[in-house]
Amino acid sequence: MPKRFLLPVVLLGLAVLFSACGGNQGTEQATLTPSPSETIAITATNTATATATITPTATPANTPVPIVVGPTGFPENVNPLTGLVVDDPAILNRRPVIVKVANYPRDGRPHAGLSYADIVFDYYIGEGMNRFAAIFYGQDAPEVGPVRSGRLIDIQLTNMYQANLVCVYADANYVWPYLVDGIGYFRIFSEGPNTCPALCRDSSISKQENRVVADTAEITNWSIRREVDDGSRYNLDGLAFDSHPPTSGEDAGFISINYYSRNRAEWRYDPATGKYLRWIEEIDEDNNMTMIPLIDRSNDQQLAFDNIVIMYIEYTEYSDLLHDAAISSDTDGGKAYIFRDGEGIEGRWRAFSRYKPLQFLDANGQPIPFKPGQSWIYLLGNRSTLEQPEPGSWAFSFYLP
Repeated sequence: MPKRFLLPVVLLGLAVLFSACGGNQGTEQATLTPSPSETIAITATNTATATATITPTATPANTPVPIVVGPTGFPENVNPLTGLVVDDPAILNRRPVIVKVANYPRDGRPHAGLSYADIVFDYYIGEGMNRFAAIFYGQDAPEVGPVRSGRLIDIQLTNMYQANLVCVYADANYVWPYLVDGIGYFRIFSEGPNTCPALCRDSSISKQENRVVADTAEITNWSIRREVDDGSRYNLDGLAFDSHPPTSGEDAGFISINYYSRNRAEWRYDPATGKYLRWIEEIDEDNNMTMIPLIDRSNDQQLAFDNIVIMYIEYTEYSDLLHDAAISSDTDGGKAYIFRDGEGIEGRWRAFSRYKPLQFLDANGQPIPFKPGQSWIYLLGNRSTLEQPEPGSWAFSFYLP
């Protein structure tokens, strides 16, 4: 049987964008609503305490007010996973919902609901395949899928984000017992005969194994009935956010990630929206690969994310389809790249606790600000490589240790 890594936690700084779109915060926090002539700034030294200041500034009409927030001291109406203001702060009084979404087999594509996720973790599961762990907190999605099995790494992610885990079971011998032991049975939500409307089967999908979809709001309702969610707000501090574009960094208009030869992802920066647009490989009947836009079938929109993050981590391979990875506070972290606003910044990731989110730091140990918005985070093996064939192009290739 595989050994199990202790659950991870990491911290990250977070920031807020005035107009977009939660365990105990420890101290009561005030709701800050910026006026058109105010800048909200929250500053902190590394992961220490933060103080909020409101400084009047002369802001031209119709110009967005820049907001800086995190890595701690988030206002009660701000999602600490995105740095964005939420429509109703009450949505943050719950556990985040992590849904396991399959990327393989390809006939489960296009996926549903990923465009609503605050953070998507993307990691290797064996035989050239990857899987997504999508975190829903600041907003819900009525349909997320195809939902597939849990993996050992989900223990760390679920505990770092104080979340509930949604999956279609897991390997009965080598994964499921560890999930139950590491997370707790009642925080794992798996499909069964009476789980709809939280977990249902979509009969319009041809392949049986790709039919399960999740409604994240209904998962929260289910967790309340199970008494693992009591309406508390969990401390999810860690990320820092700043709507100002970075003043240093390298041009990064194109990012590619290869999980070996036939599994490819591309992100292409769109200056008009300030987001990275997602492309994915398609293999035709002659085995030729082309790249096509990755569309969310729930809204027919191409996936567009504000931050793309690459983390180098240590994978442990027990078999071709059984892996774990070290992202807990038992490690010293590792190299990371943060891409935002068409720029790439090198830093490090750290997990300072097993029960708090990841954090990303510069060479001086200060939080690297994310752009307020959604983040897609890749967990690449420590032997993975980076090539820059031309300015602005970043090509990552996954390799196991």
